[in-house]
Amino acid sequence: EDLYRDMREKGAEIQRDRPCYGVFLGDIVHGDMDLFDTFISNGTSKMGFPNFCVLGNHDVYLKATSDEEGRGVFEEKLCPVNYSFNIGKVHHIVVDNIILTVGDRGILGGGGSAYGLTDDIWQWLKEDLSYVDKSCAVMIYSHQPMFMSESGNDCYPKAKHGQHYASALSKFAEVHAWAGHIHHMFNYTYDSDRAMGNINVHTVVRSTGDFPTNEYIANGTPRGYVVVDVD
Repeated sequence: EDLYRDMREKGAEIQRDRPCYGVFLGDIVHGDMDLFDTFISNGTSKMGFPNFCVLGNHDVYLKATSDEEGRGVFEEKLCPVNYSFNIGKVHHIVVDNIILTVGDRGILGGGGSAYGLTDDIWQWLKEDLSYVDKSCAVMIYSHQPMFMSESGNDCYPKAKHGQHYASALSKFAEVHAWAGHIHHMFNYTYDSDRAMGNINVHTVVRSTGDFPTNEYIANGTPRGYVVVDVD
């Protein structure tokens, strides 16, 4: 509740002179589908500004027998797992880059899952980007990092359709790729002389802190959220 209160107050402060929007980068609940209603009633419905949500590996229905069924409760309660929207001249994209497989529901959150874009999601993303002018800035949101990890290793070469989405996004003027999942705060910009020099990577820390203290993350980052000013 203190997190929601803080976000309401910050949102009201921002909205004195400009619009404010929120993005939740996944793992909104912890395998308990009933908590979506609490998240809406105590959180998003009282924020005072629009919020967009990303599917996390802990947001799937643990008894599902397919990837589609796993995301069903999330989509029923909150929103689609793949969608896009424009705010000003910035194109925003939300994608589900967690590929769940039958039989991995015995571990909370879908252990054994793979990362990347399924064939149908990649086709959707490619089609979506075809309508966006290459001079535009793009913000893309996923749960698992899509490009660079905090260990300094590229994620996309091993991700399903990773080479495809990296090539497609490298053609835009500026790209900011946002993710959660790893519990650490991490920022990275590719070298300007690389084909992906337009891509900036941002991985956001857990808003509720680390286990079991719910305060600081192991690397010293305080719990919380990130405020981004967009011109």
